[in-house]
Amino acid sequence: MTIQEKTSQEKNNETIIFTQTASRKKVVKEGGNIIKLPEDVVPFLRFIKDKKQEHFVIVTLSACQKIIAIRTITIGLVNVCQVHPREVFADAITDRAVSIIAAHNHPSGDLTVSREDKQITDRLKESAKLLGIHFLDHLIISKTGFRSIETGYEDIEFFRRKKTENPQHVISTEQLENITARLNRKYERSQKCYEYSKSMYEPSEAVAGEIYQETISILQQKAGAKKALTEAELSEVKTKLKDMYEHYSSEANALYNSEDQFLLLESNYISAKADICEEVIELLENYN
Repeated sequence: MTIQEKTSQEKNNETIIFTQTASRKKVVKEGGNIIKLPEDVVPFLRFIKDKKQEHFVIVTLSACQKIIAIRTITIGLVNVCQVHPREVFADAITDRAVSIIAAHNHPSGDLTVSREDKQITDRLKESAKLLGIHFLDHLIISKTGFRSIETGYEDIEFFRRKKTENPQHVISTEQLENITARLNRKYERSQKCYEYSKSMYEPSEAVAGEIYQETISILQQKAGAKKALTEAELSEVKTKLKDMYEHYSSEANALYNSEDQFLLLESNYISAKADICEEVIELLENYN
């Protein structure tokens, strides 16, 4: 985690951050979950534990310590993620948050606090103090557990233990219906886009929208009569989508350098399929 200084010499880096944060998404809006201790928020951060790049996330909290929203602020490389306080606190101010918790993942799985982690934590604390916002903690998330930078408390088996303790459905019937409805809307929108513009060209993103229907089919097959998914079943669905993503990405890359215009168009179509697979995987992770 490195600090991004605002200087004229770093104009290019600021452009990178702007590009990253401009596309950031509100990951989840909880509303009602009371956070008594910073580690209480860890179950809501499991969506970054398996990421291959560092994701810096903030959790905004109300006066009564209820979660307002959880957002990904920036996405970095395998072992570095550029963060600036203005990006962190812009959303906190918009949410009228009284306090925040920051978090980022370590793809390596190592929960050791780096010098850069400590520096950005100190800088965020200073900025929070000036703004009158309580900075509660900065958490490091790994595939199996987490560590608090503020207190030094760590639980390296947190996610593994939760799997054993709670083998129940992680995607309820209501959530599955919600996911299916969202995927159907995305598919219908892609088809409308295709019908509207096919007279001019064939928009690969619209045609690739068939992936949405394929995902619905996979989900319904796994859910079966119970119309809900266990963690193991959800993992199988995500693995299937990841395999599809790898397949389409590899196929698109193989065609990308072709001099044949038809094959180049085909590579764009296949690449769009890969992008949609990645989009659906992220959607499912946000429900997990």
